[in-house]
Amino acid sequence: MNYKLYDESNKSDDISTERDAEIARLLRIGEYEELQAFLKEGEVLRLAKVELFKIINVFNSSYRQPNIQLLNLKALENDGLTKHEIYGESLKLNFLGAESFVHPIKLFFQSSDDQFINSLNDYDSRNNKCRVNSFKIANNFADESSVLTGFMYGYSNKNKYLHSVVKVNVNDKQGIIDSTINSLMSKELYDKITDFEVVTEVPSSTIKKDFDLVKGKEIDYKNYFLNRDEYIEELRSK
Repeated sequence: MNYKLYDESNKSDDISTERDAEIARLLRIGEYEELQAFLKEGEVLRLAKVELFKIINVFNSSYRQPNIQLLNLKALENDGLTKHEIYGESLKLNFLGAESFVHPIKLFFQSSDDQFINSLNDYDSRNNKCRVNSFKIANNFADESSVLTGFMYGYSNKNKYLHSVVKVNVNDKQGIIDSTINSLMSKELYDKITDFEVVTEVPSSTIKKDFDLVKGKEIDYKNYFLNRDEYIEELRSK
């Protein structure tokens, strides 16, 4: 099995976490000259995109405080956010020309495991579980979908993290379910916010076929989504 991308993504996650923490620290204390010196050549900050991602994350959680989230959204009006409205439990946003509702997953997704879907409202328990949650969602999704695994970006275009989401079709338009922020939105809006770069795509039909094989086993979902064919063959040989 080719572990190159697996190992590279581990390294990238670690380095990006450290660099994002330092950027956040320098911003917090107002050391802008030191921040400029810290940035690499060609490095561009993505502050509004990260802030918008964080606001959606909190809004679609048990920590929701709509008035505070609206104030935080208003602060992004000069950074490409031209619409920010609340409709019940959902947001409607227009960011950099991409307009979409942002729904909590439970409003859209009827699962055979409602306990799992409801648990996504818990901000803490859904963190760092993008791959296992994406597997569960794709396995339970009635229509054809697929799990996209690739890189999303942090505070700059040099800080990237391996991440998995579920691509679905809603009213003949592509949407993205991101379990880590408990959200369904258009793929266009999601890409504007995260600059997501797809590395692999595994159809839900394949995931459903694999489910009986992986059920009850301790699975390395990162390996599964990066190297599905080789990983499944390895499981079958055990």
